[in-house]
Amino acid sequence: MDEYTRIAELLESGKITAEEAQRLLEALEEAVRPGPSGGDGAVELAVRLRRAELSLVVREEASEPRLEGEVEGVTFERAEGGWRLYDRSEGLDLGGLLGFLRGALLRQVALAVPPGTRVRLHLGQGTLRSQGRLGALEGELGQGTARIEEVVRVRFELGQGTLVVGRAEALDLELGQGTIEASARLAEGRHRVEAGMGTVRVGLLEGSDVRMRLESGLGSVRLIQGGRVRDEGQRRRGALEATLGSGRARLEVESGLGTVEVRLP
Repeated sequence: MDEYTRIAELLESGKITAEEAQRLLEALEEAVRPGPSGGDGAVELAVRLRRAELSLVVREEASEPRLEGEVEGVTFERAEGGWRLYDRSEGLDLGGLLGFLRGALLRQVALAVPPGTRVRLHLGQGTLRSQGRLGALEGELGQGTARIEEVVRVRFELGQGTLVVGRAEALDLELGQGTIEASARLAEGRHRVEAGMGTVRVGLLEGSDVRMRLESGLGSVRLIQGGRVRDEGQRRRGALEATLGSGRARLEVESGLGTVEVRLP
């Protein structure tokens, strides 16, 4: 459950007043500030929206993010360390919050961003679609679908729905219920893909050098190469352990209830 839904439910149940809910919402918006740039010149973008169909498109010619088209009810501005996009607090009184809880229409938001942009995202409900290569994505989506075409590093948490990563070099993915599909070149570091209930599919790309541990509490575990199931790893306590290359990187893939599948190049 995301922060906005939690506040709305507390308000509806009478556990907090409308004034207290407004202060909590304003505190959430204040927290949407980009972190330090790290000195490498990459653009920092922080996004916090309650309900939206969000599109991030990498434009080679772009030097800074820009909002494409007019979108009511949001603020897009330059902030210390980068840029931020967030819902305006105005109108989020008792009626506005309860309207959100009961299912307002999804707002369509499109952003053009420079190559290598680093994004911090909090989206209560809706969809995320990114096109082009992002530098990093640290995201949280309560319910919906996220489709990320290409990113160097991704750390993403999805409560319920579908998460697809087309290509990455670092993975840290967590799903409550639904499906995760990700492809990555893993050559160093530690990586994690985990689902409470659902299907997890990870494709390792050429150049991967990784030691892996695959586990499903109640479900199947498969290691696939050349379209066939390969089982050259060792099963321990319901897990399958295997190595691709010398095993410099470490990958742990787990589903509490569901299928775990890793495809080798």
